[in-house]
Amino acid sequence: MHCAQPRRPFLVSGSLDGSVVTWSIGGAHNVRDEMLELFGGATLTASSANKAPLLTVLRYLSGHRAGVVSVAVSSQAGLVASGATDGRVLLHTLQTGELVRSVAHGELGSGAADLVCLVPGAGAVVSHSRASRVMVSDTVNGRQLARLDVGEAVNFVVVATSMSLEVLVCGNELGDVAIRRVEDLVVTRRIAYTKRYRGVRCGACAANGAVIYFGCNDGSLVVLSDGSELIESGAAETNVD
Repeated sequence: MHCAQPRRPFLVSGSLDGSVVTWSIGGAHNVRDEMLELFGGATLTASSANKAPLLTVLRYLSGHRAGVVSVAVSSQAGLVASGATDGRVLLHTLQTGELVRSVAHGELGSGAADLVCLVPGAGAVVSHSRASRVMVSDTVNGRQLARLDVGEAVNFVVVATSMSLEVLVCGNELGDVAIRRVEDLVVTRRIAYTKRYRGVRCGACAANGAVIYFGCNDGSLVVLSDGSELIESGAAETNVD
């Protein structure tokens, strides 16, 4: 599932039945009370029966013939990318849901497209298979930029900004975080801070692209600035996912 907020917040979700759905997120909601009300519990506020739905389907994006295991969305590029268990990556327009093209099919070896990432400035989509350990970078027009056996199963790929350039930040179970170029997927830098946290499970990037957040297997949340400067780290109450 991937969340974006251009003019209004929305979600994109994928399912093992091959469907990809874009959802509009409603206004302010008390999710706790809505869940209690749904299951017959006592709520603290007035009934939410007259409120707008929390989630409303905008459109269904078609084209996959296998289960969808990864999605990414870019309001800047106006695209939704989705990856399936057969290695196929589809690009749809965000506004109309029109299928633009299929990329990376077969290029990921026998593996699924476990991760997809849109790089709007470079006009690229990056996909990765944990089984084959292959990463592929394609333009959104369908031209392959690079295909590389990265030698590791990557848990996440996010886009960050370093020295005014878009780069890929990739993390794995061993706690290794690598900075890769979009055009050839070559590692330009490795971040050592995260090694002590027993593996990096997930990552996200701030809107300005210069601050990166890592969720680690021991429950720690690590925050890094551009240039890999450690800003803050601390243990979360529960594991970060």
